[in-house]
Amino acid sequence: MRFLFDQTLKFSGFASLRTAWGQAMKKPAFPLLVLACALCVLPARPAGADMTAMTDEELSAVTGHGFSSFTLTQENGIDLARVDLNMRAETFTEIDSMKLGYYGGGWDENWLGLSMGSNENDLVLGGFYFEAQFVDLDDPSNRQLKEVTIGWTSVTGTITAEFNSFTGTIQGTEHVRQDLGLTTVQLHDEGFSMTLDVARGISFSIGDPP
Repeated sequence: MRFLFDQTLKFSGFASLRTAWGQAMKKPAFPLLVLACALCVLPARPAGADMTAMTDEELSAVTGHGFSSFTLTQENGIDLARVDLNMRAETFTEIDSMKLGYYGGGWDENWLGLSMGSNENDLVLGGFYFEAQFVDLDDPSNRQLKEVTIGWTSVTGTITAEFNSFTGTIQGTEHVRQDLGLTTVQLHDEGFSMTLDVARGISFSIGDPP
């Protein structure tokens, strides 16, 4: 059973973000933050009405759509667990400095003056998802988490930053710790995500390939 969920979030602000994910990313036993979601659906009851059990026929007629889905698939020995939430957010956010993944004498990501959206138009994000890739998921003694990705499937608006170091892809073009200078990416219903990989560090995917 799926339930309709169309939540719109609006927020704006100015922040200074300085964070590092360093050598721990290169260690097989780095600490993990696991996402847990608990959903509770309470049906409304008219005042003065008594509660009665629903029949099997009535239960089978209850339908809904769009709230969330959970999938567990396997491909080439990799187990992929994914949660999709039908969420929509609108934001204009500015961040002074964002640095992620310091090891080997440099940063995977070193962004300055990041703007997500603008004064004129918010960045609109839809289709939030969280996915994790495992090896030997069903074997507690050998289970390994390989990577975690958090992102949105549909993003429209502008993302601007001074990319002193960028690792990942921008609309299909791959970069590894590359200095891209001041760059603006215009997104039209495209993906945006961040991946934390045990072996390769931190990368972003901004936009879909042309």
